[in-house]
Amino acid sequence: MRKIMLQAGLLLAFGLAQNEARVEVVAHTWRIQDGFLKVAGELRNPYREALCFVEVNFRYLDEKGQPIEVERFTAREAGWMPSDGVMADRDVVPPGETSSFYRSRDLTKLKTRPVQVEIRAYGLRLRSMPTTAALSEVGVEKTGSNFRVRGFYTASGQPARNPSVVAVGYDAAGKPLISSRVYFTQNGSALRQAVPGQRYPFSLLLSGETGAVQQVRAYPSWECE
Repeated sequence: MRKIMLQAGLLLAFGLAQNEARVEVVAHTWRIQDGFLKVAGELRNPYREALCFVEVNFRYLDEKGQPIEVERFTAREAGWMPSDGVMADRDVVPPGETSSFYRSRDLTKLKTRPVQVEIRAYGLRLRSMPTTAALSEVGVEKTGSNFRVRGFYTASGQPARNPSVVAVGYDAAGKPLISSRVYFTQNGSALRQAVPGQRYPFSLLLSGETGAVQQVRAYPSWECE
């Protein structure tokens, strides 16, 4: 994650991105399951520009509303910290579109059991979005308690860097519960660029979260230029 934020700083330094902007979190769920605190959510880009390097910050609160310290290890520091964080699942969030996020945190890394989760998200507004991508012929098949998601990925504009597909599982109320991502490979190696106009097949398995997932959607992703 720190590597990604360092890249964001480089973008700013070279004038390729605008200032950091607040991003709206439109829905989230959290639960304690199998010794882990699991937080899933969805954010939306309300701006006319695309967003990149969207970071989601969590504060876990105790019964008194005080932040719970989390044992974390980052590129800059290690130890007990008052917040937690992840990057949004989609590397680029186009205008008006959404991205999921997901954090599974071992409860042994928290100083006490949380009763509330506060979430804030921030991203960089890009001056331009030379690359776009779309999914087609997306099919979802129930496989036991899980879901198999298949389809095709097609980039347009400039080549899509490190293309991937994000699948999100929602409950009956339409709130996100879990997400999963798959990257593309070619001849046994990671596909670094998706050629515009070429269709790339994908297949990924998404956990059904013991029957709680009622609907599944898939979204294209690619890295910032």
